[in-house]
Amino acid sequence: MFLRGVLLSLVLAVAPGAVAAQEAQKKDSAPDNSPQGQKNKALADNEAEVLFANGSRVRMTIVQDAFEVTTKYGKLNVPLKEIRRLEFGIHLPEGAQEKIDAAIKKLGSPMFKERDAGVNELVAIGFHAYPTLVSLYKNPPSPEVAQRASVAIQRIRGKVPEHMLRLRQEDVIITPTFTIVGRITSPTLKAKAEYFGDLQVQIAGVRNIRWLRGGSGDTEFAVDAAKYASQQVAWMDTDFYVDGISKLTIEASGQVDLWPQTPGQYMTQASGYGGGGGKNGRTPGVLMGRIGTDGEPFVIGSRYTGTPTREGRLFVHIVPSPWNNESSGSYQVKITSTVGD
Repeated sequence: MFLRGVLLSLVLAVAPGAVAAQEAQKKDSAPDNSPQGQKNKALADNEAEVLFANGSRVRMTIVQDAFEVTTKYGKLNVPLKEIRRLEFGIHLPEGAQEKIDAAIKKLGSPMFKERDAGVNELVAIGFHAYPTLVSLYKNPPSPEVAQRASVAIQRIRGKVPEHMLRLRQEDVIITPTFTIVGRITSPTLKAKAEYFGDLQVQIAGVRNIRWLRGGSGDTEFAVDAAKYASQQVAWMDTDFYVDGISKLTIEASGQVDLWPQTPGQYMTQASGYGGGGGKNGRTPGVLMGRIGTDGEPFVIGSRYTGTPTREGRLFVHIVPSPWNNESSGSYQVKITSTVGD
């Protein structure tokens, strides 16, 4: 009886503190609906990883409400909360286009000294002049200008990393429901960084922005063999944009039946029928990829790791059955995109 009384006294003594702790825990876990709480949540939702043209990356909070984008169908005001990833096309720094145009004009000069100066100026401008030079080389006013543009292009290629030599002008905004292609009108974006405070970031120096809400750089989807293992070699648009600088890890699981008329007899994984790995891209059942509609196909298999230097949308395809029939099943694919090692 004495022991039971002692235990009861201890329970009664501890109970108020335990109840208070439980109440405090509930209060901490409850959503903060105050104005400051909502503001803090919005800042957390807008935290992003900003990748710059030189390959460096900085974690920032984007503090503007939307991006204005000019598309072929008119202007759109895209709310920040709807954006998952933003891939920037080529944006030149202020005054760069004028310098490029002046140097291009010199390429057609009758004076050798001025022509040579034009080439040197374009090489000094570097990757910012590259798209204009490529366009000029393809549609030159004269063979002489084409030859000088070619010299400038080769010299720029010799000193600038390949991932910085870009041609795409359009910006690509990826949302949960669809992708928007156009040109962002503002030359800067408003951001805040822990060690730098409030910033006006020049878009000309930014490669892409990935919002960290829900995970950064991860994409998952299914590849239906009935559609994408057909004899017509159909390619699936994954809606994933390869930026030409980030490291990709692509993992594929699941099974495909190459002869569903007799189920289970000819099953394959994404590495290809018989586990051959599909090194030549011809093994039935192997998962293939390509960047852009005209990119060179490459083997993904069950796992691919690499840093493609080409940029564009990723398309995938399953090498079809050798017996000229439809396949069934699907592969589950996960893409993880990172920068650096």
